[in-house]
Amino acid sequence: MLGTIKRTHFMETKNQFNARGVCAKHRLVEVIPNPKEIINRVSRIPWNWINKELYDVDVLTARIKNQNMRLFDFVEAGKQIGYCIAVPPDQNITRTFLTAARPKNPIEIENIALFPEHAGNGRGRSVVNLMMGKLFEDGHDVVCLNTSETNYPTLSAFYERIGMTNVGQDKIPDFNIRTRQPECIVA
Repeated sequence: MLGTIKRTHFMETKNQFNARGVCAKHRLVEVIPNPKEIINRVSRIPWNWINKELYDVDVLTARIKNQNMRLFDFVEAGKQIGYCIAVPPDQNITRTFLTAARPKNPIEIENIALFPEHAGNGRGRSVVNLMMGKLFEDGHDVVCLNTSETNYPTLSAFYERIGMTNVGQDKIPDFNIRTRQPECIVA
């Protein structure tokens, strides 16, 4: 029997956004997504999460095309320090957690991370706000993301500290209960 994982959902609306803490030396570069580029980034993070099947090559190929997936690199001093994958939010997430915001053009940060050797020193706040600023600038009115209890335990508090609104929790099946790795810090 499979266990469940608790996910916490966050959102920020364009009119709530304040780009606090964006470091001037951090840059955002949009990359044309392809499975190789995405897997190269995802595999650098020691994830402890439940959606690994989303990044199988054959699944990724269809998702990139069908979901209008966007891939961004975070760059500091010319060096890639992390990445972000953004997609239109799942209809169930929109219906369940974003209804009060009445979004016209929401987007979900599906995957955001700093590579482990670059975590810390305020980079997380900077790159999350840099990413949200870009998505709002591109015409999205709501940015949402979720984190599961299998990730670094203080991520929920971090997202709240940087101004995101906790809009609820749900539980989903834990398909990786036997393959858990040590917890890691992500942006």
